[in-house]
Amino acid sequence: VAFAIIHHLSISQNITFELIAKLFSAMGTYLAIEFLEPDDPRVTELLTFKENKHPGYSKARFESAFSEQYQILEKYQTANKSRTIYLMESRNKR
Repeated sequence: VAFAIIHHLSISQNITFELIAKLFSAMGTYLAIEFLEPDDPRVTELLTFKENKHPGYSKARFESAFSEQYQILEKYQTANKSRTIYLMESRNKR
């Protein structure tokens, strides 16, 4: 389970979605992960401290990067519409 972390790794630590997906896929077969939209208040707050405003931080880029390592089984948009929860299965099954 990786909730409330992807935006920190990508924005605060400048780690690419591709690398994050590879790291997570090495840890297990299934992944439940939360993506926060660029207009989510938490993402907006993180970006206020960055010179690089991360133009590549998008749901489409996230899904593309994670699809290299995972099959997206399900996705659920939360009530506030700025967060999506994904259930994924690793393409590199052990």
